Amino acid sequence: MASWRGADQLRIRVILALLTFAIWHAQRSRPWAISTGIVAAAATAIYLTHLLAFVLYGILVGSYELFGRPRPCERRCAIGWCWRAKRYLP
Repeated sequence: MASWRGADQLRIRVILALLTFAIWHAQRSRPWAISTGIVAAAATAIYLTHLLAFVLYGILVGSYELFGRPRPCERRCAIGWCWRAKRYLP
Protein backbone atom coordinates (compact mmCIF):
# COMPACT_ATOMS: atom_id res chain seq x y z
CA MET A 1 0.00 0.00 0.00
CA ALA A 2 1.38 3.37 -0.99
CA SER A 3 1.87 5.89 1.76
CA TRP A 4 0.76 9.48 1.25
CA ARG A 5 3.63 11.89 1.66
CA GLY A 6 3.45 15.65 1.84
CA ALA A 7 4.64 16.16 -1.72
CA ASP A 8 1.95 13.84 -3.10
CA GLN A 9 -0.73 15.68 -1.17
CA LEU A 10 0.59 19.03 -2.37
CA ARG A 11 0.47 17.86 -6.00
CA ILE A 12 -3.16 16.83 -5.63
CA ARG A 13 -4.06 20.16 -4.01
CA VAL A 14 -2.24 22.15 -6.71
CA ILE A 15 -4.16 20.21 -9.36
CA LEU A 16 -7.36 21.10 -7.48
CA ALA A 17 -6.31 24.77 -7.47
CA LEU A 18 -5.65 24.71 -11.22
CA LEU A 19 -8.99 23.02 -11.90
CA THR A 20 -10.76 25.62 -9.77
CA PHE A 21 -9.04 28.38 -11.72
CA ALA A 22 -10.22 26.78 -14.97
CA ILE A 23 -13.77 26.59 -13.56
CA TRP A 24 -13.56 30.21 -12.48
CA HIS A 25 -12.43 31.26 -15.94
CA ALA A 26 -15.20 29.26 -17.61
CA GLN A 27 -17.86 30.72 -15.28
CA ARG A 28 -17.03 34.35 -16.05
CA SER A 29 -19.82 34.61 -18.62
CA ARG A 30 -22.50 33.37 -16.21
CA PRO A 31 -24.40 35.61 -13.79
CA TRP A 32 -22.27 36.57 -10.81
CA ALA A 33 -24.52 34.89 -8.23
CA ILE A 34 -24.10 31.45 -9.79
CA SER A 35 -20.39 31.78 -10.47
CA THR A 36 -19.69 33.17 -6.99
CA GLY A 37 -21.38 30.20 -5.33
CA ILE A 38 -19.53 27.64 -7.41
CA VAL A 39 -16.13 29.28 -7.10
CA ALA A 40 -16.54 30.07 -3.39
CA ALA A 41 -17.29 26.42 -2.61
CA ALA A 42 -14.26 25.25 -4.59
CA ALA A 43 -11.99 27.93 -3.07
CA THR A 44 -13.14 26.93 0.42
CA ALA A 45 -12.29 23.31 -0.34
CA ILE A 46 -8.81 24.36 -1.45
CA TYR A 47 -8.35 26.51 1.66
CA LEU A 48 -9.37 23.71 3.99
CA THR A 49 -7.09 21.16 2.33
CA HIS A 50 -3.85 23.05 1.72
CA LEU A 51 -2.97 26.70 2.36
CA LEU A 52 -0.14 26.83 -0.19
CA ALA A 53 -2.49 25.67 -2.95
CA PHE A 54 -4.96 28.37 -1.86
CA VAL A 55 -2.21 30.99 -2.16
CA LEU A 56 -1.39 29.67 -5.64
CA TYR A 57 -5.08 29.96 -6.58
CA GLY A 58 -5.18 33.53 -5.30
CA ILE A 59 -2.08 34.44 -7.29
CA LEU A 60 -3.59 32.89 -10.45
CA VAL A 61 -6.89 34.74 -10.14
CA GLY A 62 -5.28 38.03 -9.08
CA SER A 63 -2.68 38.05 -11.83
CA TYR A 64 -5.26 37.10 -14.45
CA GLU A 65 -7.56 39.90 -13.33
CA LEU A 66 -4.73 42.44 -13.28
CA PHE A 67 -2.64 41.44 -16.29
CA GLY A 68 -4.64 38.96 -18.38
CA ARG A 69 -7.12 41.37 -19.90
CA PRO A 70 -6.72 42.16 -23.60
CA ARG A 71 -7.97 45.74 -23.23
CA PRO A 72 -6.19 48.52 -21.33
CA CYS A 73 -7.32 49.02 -17.78
CA GLU A 74 -9.52 52.06 -17.38
CA ARG A 75 -11.15 53.53 -14.30
CA ARG A 76 -14.33 51.59 -15.01
CA CYS A 77 -12.25 48.43 -15.37
CA ALA A 78 -10.54 49.05 -12.02
CA ILE A 79 -13.89 49.62 -10.31
CA GLY A 80 -15.18 46.37 -11.81
CA TRP A 81 -12.06 44.54 -10.64
CA CYS A 82 -12.53 45.82 -7.10
CA TRP A 83 -16.18 44.78 -7.17
CA ARG A 84 -15.25 41.26 -8.29
CA ALA A 85 -12.38 41.03 -5.79
CA LYS A 86 -14.77 41.92 -2.96
CA ARG A 87 -16.40 38.50 -3.14
CA TYR A 88 -13.15 36.82 -2.05
CA LEU A 89 -12.75 38.92 1.08
CA PRO A 90 -14.08 37.53 4.37
